[in-house]
Amino acid sequence: MSYIVLFVFWLIFFFPIFQGYNLFDDTIEAFYPSFYFLTESLKSGKIPLFNPYMFSSYPFINNTQFFEFNPAFIFRTILGTINNSLYWFNLLVSINYLFSMIFFFLYLKNKLKFNKEVSIFGAIVFALSSCYVLTIIHPHTYDFIIFIPLILYFLDDKPYISAIFMGFALHSGHPQKPLYLLILIFFIYLFRKEILKLLIFMLIFSPFLIAFYFQGIDLFLISKRIESDIKFLTEMSYHFDKLITLIIPNFYGSILEENYIAGPYYFWTEMTFYFSVIAIVLAVIGAISSYRDKFVLSLIFSAIFLYFIALGDQNPVIKYLYSEEIIKGIRHPSRALFIYPVIVSVLACYGISYLLNTKKINYLNISALSIFMLFLIFIPFIPKEIDISGEIFKFFIFFILTYVVVYGFVKNVINKNIFLASCIMLAFLDLYLFSNSYLKREVYENVHSYYKPDFIDYIRPDKIGEYRINARFYGGLALPRNSGNINKLELTEGYDPLVSKFYMEFYDYIIKRKEGFENLLRMANVKYYISENGFSVLDGFLPRAYLVYCAKIIKDSFEFFSNVKYFEPKKCVYLQEGKTFELEQGYKDVKILEYDLNKIVIEYETEKDAVLVLSNSYYPYWKAKVNNKEVKVLRANWTFMAIEVEKGKGKAIFYYDTTKIILGFVFYVIGVFLGLAISFLKWILSSL
Repeated sequence: MSYIVLFVFWLIFFFPIFQGYNLFDDTIEAFYPSFYFLTESLKSGKIPLFNPYMFSSYPFINNTQFFEFNPAFIFRTILGTINNSLYWFNLLVSINYLFSMIFFFLYLKNKLKFNKEVSIFGAIVFALSSCYVLTIIHPHTYDFIIFIPLILYFLDDKPYISAIFMGFALHSGHPQKPLYLLILIFFIYLFRKEILKLLIFMLIFSPFLIAFYFQGIDLFLISKRIESDIKFLTEMSYHFDKLITLIIPNFYGSILEENYIAGPYYFWTEMTFYFSVIAIVLAVIGAISSYRDKFVLSLIFSAIFLYFIALGDQNPVIKYLYSEEIIKGIRHPSRALFIYPVIVSVLACYGISYLLNTKKINYLNISALSIFMLFLIFIPFIPKEIDISGEIFKFFIFFILTYVVVYGFVKNVINKNIFLASCIMLAFLDLYLFSNSYLKREVYENVHSYYKPDFIDYIRPDKIGEYRINARFYGGLALPRNSGNINKLELTEGYDPLVSKFYMEFYDYIIKRKEGFENLLRMANVKYYISENGFSVLDGFLPRAYLVYCAKIIKDSFEFFSNVKYFEPKKCVYLQEGKTFELEQGYKDVKILEYDLNKIVIEYETEKDAVLVLSNSYYPYWKAKVNNKEVKVLRANWTFMAIEVEKGKGKAIFYYDTTKIILGFVFYVIGVFLGLAISFLKWILSSL
């Protein structure tokens, strides 16, 4: 019966998906197109190491942003080879929340020994909390939360199994949230003085960390995203005046000024950590009444510790380390609070259990008064330009209902069953009213009309590698940013946080029409580009690969972009290193024999030593051979690739080195094997 109840709540909450509404933002702009590209590639029998359809090509399999060593991701991908429609993708994403509720219910009921009604309440607060639902735009959330209850379930008696699920969670696309969860796990073991279990846990988890290192380290090293930026740290820290978002959603969501890095909506989705009023009240009761319990104390201490991390630039230690560039790239310190749904839901269950066992009202009054005072203290911080009177009214309604239900039960006016049912319904209704509307975005009756407008057939190349399209003009975008994965256009735009920092500078000049714009377009093999009059054709765009007999060394980005308007890309290539070539004459064509997602084979003939330019994006994973001899890949025209070739006929092969991908997968398997081996060994020993 409990599972039916959870299923019904899930069905009600995610019913818009069944009506044809779509998940929003990054899901349909970035992650669904990548899902489509991957499943289409697999259906054709290819494993796509590289993706040619965005940002002038970028790594795919070893890109932790889009490809996960994660059972939930793998399961979704397998089903996607059968049906990769947007509707089916949305449904698969929503199912993660159903399993998250079921697994957390089992953890609360079987491991923490709460009764089934209390466990249902905790499961709802955990899986449907706003910080998980609003960030449904990120697979890093919905492929992460499904493993949290499984990690906790086995943490006490089978740390080696728990560590396997922790490894799965780490490979959910983003290391931040699992590593913050690791802090909670550390304190649980520490407060219980179970150091041996912690060591076993870390022993099994370590190979997964190494696997993640090999999967993404080169991308992180050359990504602009990890560069130190104190402004970003400041804006994405959870400042103290935002504490009220724990009890009032939408607190900052309607600010109109575009004074945030990614805009006010993005800021809001990162800063609204809301768990329902009754959950907060009961969590405070649980914390006060059970703090002597070592497990509860570890939750309380973890909450405080994670909060100080989330403060980011307000935390003097983090600010010093960041400003001195001792550490770099702490993105969104506020995400430390993504572990709060675990803490709040468990403490709230302790709060209900305390009331069931004692029927004492003193902690209710303390909890309610403290939350109400918090509300009053932060009222002056509400920006004058926004109106959240509706949210404030809702807070008062749920606050009063919470007090009436708990007070009525304590005073024997309401019986136990009505009390538990009321707690469940208040938590669900509160979260439903807040989050459900964000599942009601647009209905795309014809998905491909969104990703493939009518004019696509006019500008589509016959095959990949012919030319690219620059579809962005300042803030405007003629095509959805990752739609090349679906419409098979090779776009210079897209969304991939781990795209090369070299290309990002190049791309910035292209979209902002800075000096040398046409030269940059030629270097990027752009044929069509968006202008005020629609798509324009670039006169004399360069082929994908060609020979030049002039090479000049450019020391840094300042020298490159300061002189780009004077460059002659048809006659010369501009290298970061290598030897110079002096003969300035027109480029010479080469023949591309093979061009696919993982390898490019080029045949050439030249009467002089030359530089062979391949204007695909430069990444550490690309290697090259000329006539079966390994040669160095040079960074050309700031962000693309080139090799030196000797006179005569030859065959050049650019190929994608899979060494680190294989190493990453091997260590991932080692982690799984170690955990299962210890489990099997313990079973053998117990049977003797």
